[in-house]
Amino acid sequence: MKFGTAQPRLEDPRLLRGEGRYADDVPVEGALHMAILRSPFAAGRIAALDVSGARAMPGVRLVLTAADMHARGLRPFAVRFAPPGTQPAPTPFYPLAWDAVRYEGEPVVAVVGETRAQALDACEAILFDVEDAQPVVDAAGASDPGAPEVWPGRANTVFTCRLGGHDAVARAIKGAAHVVSQRLSITRVTAVAMEPRNALAVPGTDGGLTLHTGTQAAHRVRDEIASVLGLDPAGLRVLVQDVGGSFGMRNGAYPEDVLLVWAAGALGRPVR
Repeated sequence: MKFGTAQPRLEDPRLLRGEGRYADDVPVEGALHMAILRSPFAAGRIAALDVSGARAMPGVRLVLTAADMHARGLRPFAVRFAPPGTQPAPTPFYPLAWDAVRYEGEPVVAVVGETRAQALDACEAILFDVEDAQPVVDAAGASDPGAPEVWPGRANTVFTCRLGGHDAVARAIKGAAHVVSQRLSITRVTAVAMEPRNALAVPGTDGGLTLHTGTQAAHRVRDEIASVLGLDPAGLRVLVQDVGGSFGMRNGAYPEDVLLVWAAGALGRPVR
């Protein structure tokens, strides 16, 4: 291949014909469906959580709460991208909220039903109440004295990284003929992919588990799920076919990935 040679896309005709194959297109018999009860609050203490009504709903096969999570011995997610030489503050970020909610949309309860409609109906039968609190919504003000803390005792700082010659820079600025100071606010961005974060967990006859999902980093997803669930990574496969967009959002495991693998293993049935 010569430098600068155009590399034509090979996948476009198949995708334009609607022949893409994503996680939701994987055929499997007897698959159950998972629905997630999410927090409508950005911050607050969980004041009440009663899932008895959901467990009694027709078609419900499993309801997972933080109490079940701790009884199962799940571990928190690790900080992934800490720079070398830094010491990340241990953060108890679990797949399910357990004492408080810390962002809008945080998973609180996972419900598995025979159908998607049954799982969604069961979510509506859950009694869930939060004493909402002031959230942290501005990165610049998150380190101000008295700012609300996302995690108590951590001052909203995961790690501190210092690079370069600070003294040399200070001397250069002090001796400069002209100094321009400017504070720049970076706008918030998010990745909005065409394909939602679908996933399917399938237990194998050999005791292993397979997760079908769209991701940029199959091995990282496997290792992170195995770490949280305390599984041998060799017993978990992550299979990727087409991915309907990522832009960084599919670069690691999500709480829902862990919940799917956990539920499929516990029930011995595929779960979408």
